Amino acid sequence: MASSSSLHLLVAVVLLLSTPSSAAHRRHPHAHHHKHKANVTSPSTPIHQACRAALSPDVCESVLSQLSISLPPDPSGSDVALAALSAASRGHQTARSNAQSILDAAGSDRNRSTAARNCLELLSLSDHRISAAIKALPAGALADSRTFSGAAELYQYACRAGLTKVNDTQIVVDAMAFLERLTNLTTSATAMLAALQRYGPDTSRWGPPQTERDGYWPDAAAAGSGSGGGKARKSFPRPGAPADATVCKGSECRYRSVQAAVDAAPENSTRPFVIHIKEGVYEETVRVPFEKTNLVFFGDGMGKTVITGSLSADMVGVSTYNTATVGEDHNSRLFLSPFSRAKVRDVSFNMS
Repeated sequence: MASSSSLHLLVAVVLLLSTPSSAAHRRHPHAHHHKHKANVTSPSTPIHQACRAALSPDVCESVLSQLSISLPPDPSGSDVALAALSAASRGHQTARSNAQSILDAAGSDRNRSTAARNCLELLSLSDHRISAAIKALPAGALADSRTFSGAAELYQYACRAGLTKVNDTQIVVDAMAFLERLTNLTTSATAMLAALQRYGPDTSRWGPPQTERDGYWPDAAAAGSGSGGGKARKSFPRPGAPADATVCKGSECRYRSVQAAVDAAPENSTRPFVIHIKEGVYEETVRVPFEKTNLVFFGDGMGKTVITGSLSADMVGVSTYNTATVGEDHNSRLFLSPFSRAKVRDVSFNMS
């Protein structure tokens, strides 16, 4: 019975996110209004009340009202938010399939294949974050859950933004339309988590999102109740701390490239993994994967240890995402996945 319900829910999510009705309704909110009333829940239902916290309440309500199979008889705010996150998680399967189809059909078009590959990576990261948000919510870590859900939004948006550059085939148009609806669903979930954090589980108290522009300033303690922040700063090793890996241009070091040292680092580490990068110019593109957590890069000083690269979005097959930068000059070649918790000290990043 459980597997049958799960299959029913998965099919509902795919059909739901695939229909263009919600996007069309947002573009023409007053058109055919009488036709949409049948799909809108009663103003007294928890789904209707919860969706008041979303940026697009009508879109939120049209999606979640068809996912009631996953909700208990009298759902709380946490239940509705969790249902939205679960629906977004299931939507990633179709989004990744769409990106793979674009890649398969790209042929010799390097720009389109790059956009598709980037989407596959970004959607994988987004799915990781949604899963983390789902895990954090029942544990009461609302700040963490909200942060993870917000990060997933950014990954989805970045995927769609990359596709806009190659939006000249129907397969890309359809993929972008699905991504827009997936992002709307994830955004609704994030807004619900914000309302849950502010008002509590009683959805009758929830309202539209507010910021400091509306005169709302979140409680500092609640905003900083996540698992990162101060702990990460306190764990930053001091200069001169023993290195787990050393990189240099000569043969006296085990690693001659920064990337080789990163690749050798353990995955999902709970303690800092210190990489000492000795003085020199390292002409390479360094990529820190999602799984390489708590990396620390120590150089021999600004202007002495330099990592440089030469990628540009003007190149064929290279997007802005592939030239992601770190540093005030916005021209470094160090890729850091958001929330990777990698730390850098005494290293310069330059564009050659």
